[in-house]
Amino acid sequence: MKNKFISFGILLISFLLFTASTASFVSDPQNLFNNQTKELVTQKNKEYQKKKKT
Repeated sequence: MKNKFISFGILLISFLLFTASTASFVSDPQNLFNNQTKELVTQKNKEYQKKKKT
């Protein structure tokens, strides 16, 4: 019984981690992209998400 709870907890945490959304689609720690490129990537990803849901 205890193992089932542990397995369920791990499954739930994994699900939440992998399905969590972020505010930004762009990760650029070295600042290689300019603002226009970041905006374009964000816009395109939002369009793709809308198409995927329908």
